[in-house]
Amino acid sequence: MGRRRMAMTALVGLLVLVGACGSSGGSNGGAKAGTAAGSKAGTVNVTLKDFAISPNLGTVKSGPVTFDIENKGPSQHEFVVIRSDFTPAQLPLTQEQGVPIVDEEAAGLEGMGEREDINSGANTTLSLNLAPGHYLLICNLPSHFKLGMVAQFTVAP
Repeated sequence: MGRRRMAMTALVGLLVLVGACGSSGGSNGGAKAGTAAGSKAGTVNVTLKDFAISPNLGTVKSGPVTFDIENKGPSQHEFVVIRSDFTPAQLPLTQEQGVPIVDEEAAGLEGMGEREDINSGANTTLSLNLAPGHYLLICNLPSHFKLGMVAQFTVAP
């Protein structure tokens, strides 16, 4: 019984150490939303779910910004950052598969970057250099934007 308890203690210690080392994030996103990464300047934790996009901040300073994205919904999503003076209700729409999506190529919209195919339960990051202005964070899969997957976002000087 003593050996088994020592082995379990060693295993728990190793898991804690591995978890601490893996919390810095990366292109596949090692950090979960709500970890210490969210407290760094220029880092925004974003939760995707059916059907909402929820950033933990509404404003950041201009310059390097990292979005730490977690899909807590049961379906696949994407995360698109668009610079525009439009409100969500003003965004131009087009059709894909017979359902509405935002026309990302329309005048007045500047696509800044995106992460596609974010599966349920997955984490990823998107790092961008953002100038001051008004931005929209959307999921542009068919119907997702119209179902509420949009958040307004400001980058301050």
